Amino acid sequence: MSNAAAPVDVEKLSFEDALDELERITAEMASGNATLDQSVKSYERGAQLLKRCRAELNRARQSIERIRVEDGEVKRQTSDASPSEASIPSADTVNEDDLPF
Repeated sequence: MSNAAAPVDVEKLSFEDALDELERITAEMASGNATLDQSVKSYERGAQLLKRCRAELNRARQSIERIRVEDGEVKRQTSDASPSEASIPSADTVNEDDLPF
């Protein structure tokens, strides 16, 4: 029997906690010390965490845009996005083939 605690439900994690765990998993997998089974489980967990983070970023972006519109500001156009903003896909477009691990 394993002494490791069951992982926390991804939906209950804050954005920061999900991102920290995703970074930890990525570093562990990059080390090459995990077994195949551990790597597969980590990949699955990482995909869930990535989807959660992207959904939270999308919600934050929508909230900011709504506030800007309510304050009478012009809504940000796609062409105004910085390269880093433009490269963040929405949570609905997450493709497991695009995952970095």
